[in-house]
Amino acid sequence: MNRSLLLGLTLPALLASAGALHAAPGGGGGGGGYQPQTPDTGYDDMKADTERHQARSELAIGADLVKQGKFSDAIPHLEAAQKAKPRDVTTLTYLGFAHRMAANALSGEAQAAEYTAALDAYRDGLALSPDNKLLHEYLGKLYLLQRQAGPARDELKVLQSLCESGCAERTALEEAIAANPTPATAK
Repeated sequence: MNRSLLLGLTLPALLASAGALHAAPGGGGGGGGYQPQTPDTGYDDMKADTERHQARSELAIGADLVKQGKFSDAIPHLEAAQKAKPRDVTTLTYLGFAHRMAANALSGEAQAAEYTAALDAYRDGLALSPDNKLLHEYLGKLYLLQRQAGPARDELKVLQSLCESGCAERTALEEAIAANPTPATAK
């Protein structure tokens, strides 16, 4: 038999066999043609791992910049970490702190915008972790900066109930309130 004729007969048979190998599971019925493969969960797992790694890297960079006092530089990294991992309380704490501290170098509307961003981050963090003492301390200090002594005292009350025998966060907010010359204001 002619070799090219043999190859010509074999190629369609091979293609039919290949189609049967990729047929839908349990296939044995009509058609048996090629079915495109869907990505397995391995791809999704790799993507999630990459996003978690990126969030950790951005958080580490942002936290390092905060520790260096470079609050405005830290914010984009912390926002990227928060976007990749929106329910991370540590990221939200750093983000709120960076916004609050960046506001100190500003005035007017720019300062108010930073305070609002800090408030949003703290509230988001407390929604995830209502008993987070550090967030309550920072929120109380933010209220003091906004000349809202009443809400700051409310945060102190929360800390007093969370750590009845005292804790560093409670002490820090008590000292901040005592040092604040702003009279109590309405909520």
